[in-house]
Amino acid sequence: MLEPFDTSEPGSASNESAHKPSRLLWWLHPKVALPLILFGLILFAPLSFRAHRINSVPAIGEPFDVQAFGAVDIAPADNAMTQYAVAVGLYEDAGYSTIPADEIEKSVENGWEQTSEPLRKHLTANETALIEWRKGTERTQAVVVQPKDMKIDMQLDVVFNLRSLSRLALLKADQCLSEGDVESAWEWHRAAIRCSQHISQNGCIIQRLVGDAFIGQAAKGIPRWAEHPRVTAAQLQAAIEDLRTAEKLATPNSEALKCEYVMLSELLRRDRLDEFLGHSRGMAPSLYRAQMFVLGEPEYSTRLLRHAFDNWLSEFDKPRWQQAPLIPGGFGLFDIPAGKRLSMPPRDLEARTMSQSLAMQLIPAVTQFNEAIQRAAAREAALKLTLACQVYHRLHGDWPARLEGLTPDVLSELPADPLGKSGETLRMKRDGDELIIYSVGWNGADDGGQLDVVSSEGGWLDEGYRLRRPTKSALPKSSEATAQEKD
Repeated sequence: MLEPFDTSEPGSASNESAHKPSRLLWWLHPKVALPLILFGLILFAPLSFRAHRINSVPAIGEPFDVQAFGAVDIAPADNAMTQYAVAVGLYEDAGYSTIPADEIEKSVENGWEQTSEPLRKHLTANETALIEWRKGTERTQAVVVQPKDMKIDMQLDVVFNLRSLSRLALLKADQCLSEGDVESAWEWHRAAIRCSQHISQNGCIIQRLVGDAFIGQAAKGIPRWAEHPRVTAAQLQAAIEDLRTAEKLATPNSEALKCEYVMLSELLRRDRLDEFLGHSRGMAPSLYRAQMFVLGEPEYSTRLLRHAFDNWLSEFDKPRWQQAPLIPGGFGLFDIPAGKRLSMPPRDLEARTMSQSLAMQLIPAVTQFNEAIQRAAAREAALKLTLACQVYHRLHGDWPARLEGLTPDVLSELPADPLGKSGETLRMKRDGDELIIYSVGWNGADDGGQLDVVSSEGGWLDEGYRLRRPTKSALPKSSEATAQEKD
């Protein structure tokens, strides 16, 4: 049957009203509505997923006052790194790069007598560079790059080039010691320790690790210097004070973490983030950007990093016995009770960071860093106690029967063990004529002063030094002959 003939004029109100219901029904027809709904869901779902993912990590502020951090007020003329750069510029390889690494280590650890002729020539060729280097060690502040300006891909050439000059300084110390000039020998050791502290100052985790490694290397020759019979009790006491003064050059452990946070935050804001990380996955930048957008990046990882650094910064400046225990996992998060920090529960934070996120790729190796600096603190404490025991030997002709015998004449108080429990001090063990001063090590157990046995966790079972009595055998032959003539 035909529809009734519509006699209304085209465009009239009655015509428009008659067609309105039919247009609405057309949009509501399943064949039209369902595809539109499906299309809308396809567009909305990624946005919904992105919003849900970001909001699953509570928003907290910066973990510290970033605006106030990272501006070191220091003139170039007062900056140790400025002087070190001069020394590095004067440095001559002189065949050093061709000398086997184990030969260099042997010389540094065992003294001038074990130093090969090529190494001795290398030292002679760099006397001028060492003089300039030593000028830098007398300064009190050092900064390579202002912490607020650090970037994750910056070069630290001056820091790494100082390795060669620091080793040469230790060789110079051993040369002076072999000649019986104990005062000059100590000045070179002191300079090496201060340079190591400068490397750690106002820098990132890499700088701190390099600085601590240099201190560990410099410290190996100090017990050998301390056992020399020409070293007096007064010189040993002065050396202890020098070590304490050098320790004051160090910035808090948390400063290195703050530098890392600044660098990572800068990277997450940079336009080339997709280039920095996307290409490593073999993915086109445009596809990588789309994937990161859907995953809520970099906002998601920025929130995770704020929570992680809030967790770390609450504990990092404490000795190990005061730190909260670590939770199982790869990021070294501390098991802080709920409500004590703004950061989310550490196990939840660990799980979310392990999910597909930029934070998993960028997060620093905090567990290893924490262990390294705690071990370094134990070795530094043991080194001062080592010198104190040599002072006691000069005064009494023998080692102390107990460490308590050092107080109050040699030390005002015994140093605490950074790796021990609350109230525990460093330990002492007699081994024939020798003495072992040690910390319990990272495992927290007293393993009897085993300084050369590797634990299952890596590193030595105990951290410390072996002391030998000051004997005439350490005197140069020419000096012994002179002494006999006088007798």
